[in-house]
Amino acid sequence: MKTKWVFVRLLFYMTIGGFSCGFFGCFNEDVNRDTGERLTKNWFIKASPVDDLSKLVDTRSGTGGLFWASGHVSPAAMRPFPMIRLGPDTATLEAISSSSGYYYGDMEILGFSHTRFVGTGIKEGGILRVLPANSAPDVLHLRNFLLPMNHDFEIARPGYYSYENAKRGLQVELTATRRVGVHRYQFSRTSEPHLFIDLTSRLASSQFTDRTKVAGGVKDLKVGVDKEKQLITGSFVLHDGASDRVGGVDVFFAMALSAPFEHRFIDGLGNVTLENSIRRGSQVGGFTGLAARGGSVGPSAEGKTYLDLSFKEKTVVVAVGISYTDGERALHNLTAEYLSRADHSVETLSQEARDEWNKRFRTIRVSDTDGGGGEGGGAKPVAASPPTLGVNDDVRKFYNNFYRTMTMPTVYSDAGQTGGEVVGMDHDFLPGKFSPTANLFTYRGFDRKKQAAADHEFYSDLSLWDTFRTVQPLYNLVAKREQLDIVRSMLDMDRQSGRLPRWAGPLGHADSMLGLPASMVIVESILKNLPLTDAEIQQAFAAMNLQASGAETNDKRQSLGNECLKETLTLGYCPAEIEGSVSYTLEYSYADFAHSLLAEKLGDSNRASQYRARAKNFTHLWNASEQAFVPRFRDGGFETDFKLNENYYLGTSKAKRGYFEGSPNQWRWYVPYDPETLISLFGGREKFVAQLYEFFAKSNPELGAANPGPYYWHGNEPDIGSVYLFINAGRPDLTQRWVRWIFKNKYALGSKATDGDDDAGTLSAWFVLSSLGFYPVAGTTRYMIGSPLFQEATLDLGDNRSLKIVAKGSDAQTPYVRSVKINGVPLENPWFDHQQIGDGGLIEFEMSAQPVPWKGQP
Repeated sequence: MKTKWVFVRLLFYMTIGGFSCGFFGCFNEDVNRDTGERLTKNWFIKASPVDDLSKLVDTRSGTGGLFWASGHVSPAAMRPFPMIRLGPDTATLEAISSSSGYYYGDMEILGFSHTRFVGTGIKEGGILRVLPANSAPDVLHLRNFLLPMNHDFEIARPGYYSYENAKRGLQVELTATRRVGVHRYQFSRTSEPHLFIDLTSRLASSQFTDRTKVAGGVKDLKVGVDKEKQLITGSFVLHDGASDRVGGVDVFFAMALSAPFEHRFIDGLGNVTLENSIRRGSQVGGFTGLAARGGSVGPSAEGKTYLDLSFKEKTVVVAVGISYTDGERALHNLTAEYLSRADHSVETLSQEARDEWNKRFRTIRVSDTDGGGGEGGGAKPVAASPPTLGVNDDVRKFYNNFYRTMTMPTVYSDAGQTGGEVVGMDHDFLPGKFSPTANLFTYRGFDRKKQAAADHEFYSDLSLWDTFRTVQPLYNLVAKREQLDIVRSMLDMDRQSGRLPRWAGPLGHADSMLGLPASMVIVESILKNLPLTDAEIQQAFAAMNLQASGAETNDKRQSLGNECLKETLTLGYCPAEIEGSVSYTLEYSYADFAHSLLAEKLGDSNRASQYRARAKNFTHLWNASEQAFVPRFRDGGFETDFKLNENYYLGTSKAKRGYFEGSPNQWRWYVPYDPETLISLFGGREKFVAQLYEFFAKSNPELGAANPGPYYWHGNEPDIGSVYLFINAGRPDLTQRWVRWIFKNKYALGSKATDGDDDAGTLSAWFVLSSLGFYPVAGTTRYMIGSPLFQEATLDLGDNRSLKIVAKGSDAQTPYVRSVKINGVPLENPWFDHQQIGDGGLIEFEMSAQPVPWKGQP
């Protein structure tokens, strides 16, 4: 999901010096609390024990960059696949700097909130923001109480975030379980610490500019305070960037305090509004209460509600559990994952979070012995036990990217229970184990009714148009339990709402982007033997057939998410009269190819044949004179005002409206499932290779460029698989060359780490998969051979199965693949099928310094 681009703003804000670090990826010194050493290069520890792979990850990586080219990620403390993402929200001048709440170039911290999307480009969450203060904050001058940012005194690692300010005598530490955020505030320079809680905070109104036109707000706020139990409970309806699209989402919370407190409620004008325990309102929120200058009251400040807590203790721990089901479940989650524990200290919980992340990281162990398979160079290797041989910057890039692939989606089901008793604190990670348990996971479904599932957790916030390309294929290898739960969650959504999701938002269809990406995810999962039941497979196939039919529902609230599909079925293409016509046609053609594969697997030959024919619809938009897919009108004529190399967001031609989020040249290659037909449209292999080579050769090599141009752009989805098309034209060496170029130019360590917003891990998963030496054709079982970045890698496929990859001698001087063996059998062509590695085994690459013709290729 992307932000709208405003080029004029870019030119203005590039002149603001305060944003230079965010733009260009400055690195500040940091302190390794484990060793006491000060780090001066790329934040990372140069010689960390390899068994603690979390030390290779700094969660601020990717938090800078140029607005839309920012990674839009967050250093929030979280567990893998969490409900809670507890982290700092920073004060920024421009709303699109970071959608996750934190931007590396910002100068102030607004406070610490509990939820957010990661890498999606949409502001969602930022609830229950806590601001520590040495005295009672003055709402009319609240900016004076914000925390000055100093990256020298941050620590950001998986499952833990800390901030220190010596001048104020303040230390903040954050950690989390999956459903509980835990804060520890230590004050040394005040006799009356305060925690100022914005009960109406949300990310879409977190800026100092006037955002009164931002839709939504926090509504129907209810709060109860039990001073004797040191417990605060409440609920509200959140209307933020995504939740507002689904009509608002009910949020319930339970907050436990470690110390006695006094409290008061304050409105946005600074009035003490209520001394007792309940605050109600039909609509609360919509603005921060801060204007652009001077910290004066904003026009909607009266809609704010703050809770000011004062303490005598100088160390205060706050634990916040949330639920999207009901208040009882919020308290249950807080109890299950925090209060019921004998030891719930920040140290213990952060160590458990680190252990859980390490367990995830160990599902793919990579190693190298020199300074740069990706030409990036790096640290000298450190001694380590097998299978890890050494750690360089490419290894660090790998685990920073691998980390980001598991920060979304969001688990919306509550902690499991059996017979009313709480079961294990954390989701038990057992890769490959799928037998139903006695756990009962409650959640609120897409029908807004309370639901329960015995065999899976319920996930949403699924950015499927992005993630079906790389993230879900990665999960099908090393996160099968989560992938199974995600697919079952999508089937729940189908039962509850009448259709499969496209962009599954907070408990509803947010419906961003286009196409039928749920089909892509589910078909691939079935073909790769994810253990769905026969009934589940039949339900999925029926749901796909319904959506692919162009049918409409009587309930207009339940759009089937298939815009332009009826016209496409009638004409064979989406007509130019409809915005995004080329993109729609290409997406539906791709989905129909996936549908044909499932129909064939299920023995439905008639449907398989129909879908295969529809998968050729993309050919109806090919304009031979332009050598491109061109918008075509209902009468059959092509748009004549066409420019192949028109810039996506600066172009002026009429044809521009035919493409979503990309130039005509970037959408020109979007037929990864049928490259042979695409090559024939170009007039043969030589012409195809020449055009594809130019597409890469003229691309902007700058990481996160302000103007990525109309050629290859790694920061956006439509063309990120195009580098592998050289293979089908008989030039696997060019795939290998340009894959290495992408490794070197489009990924980095530091605040500027990705070429665009990460889209829930999509770009990160591209790096993870490609660095292993192969890349999936999403929606199918095929993998294309690339250029392995590491000399060794081992994947834990679950059920005591592993896949080992060996590319002996792979380095910057040997990027080319001479040959590949899988389990001792040489590959005839530079691709293979999932069935060849699904049970594990060995992939052996023989590398070369020079391009080598592949046996079986022309």
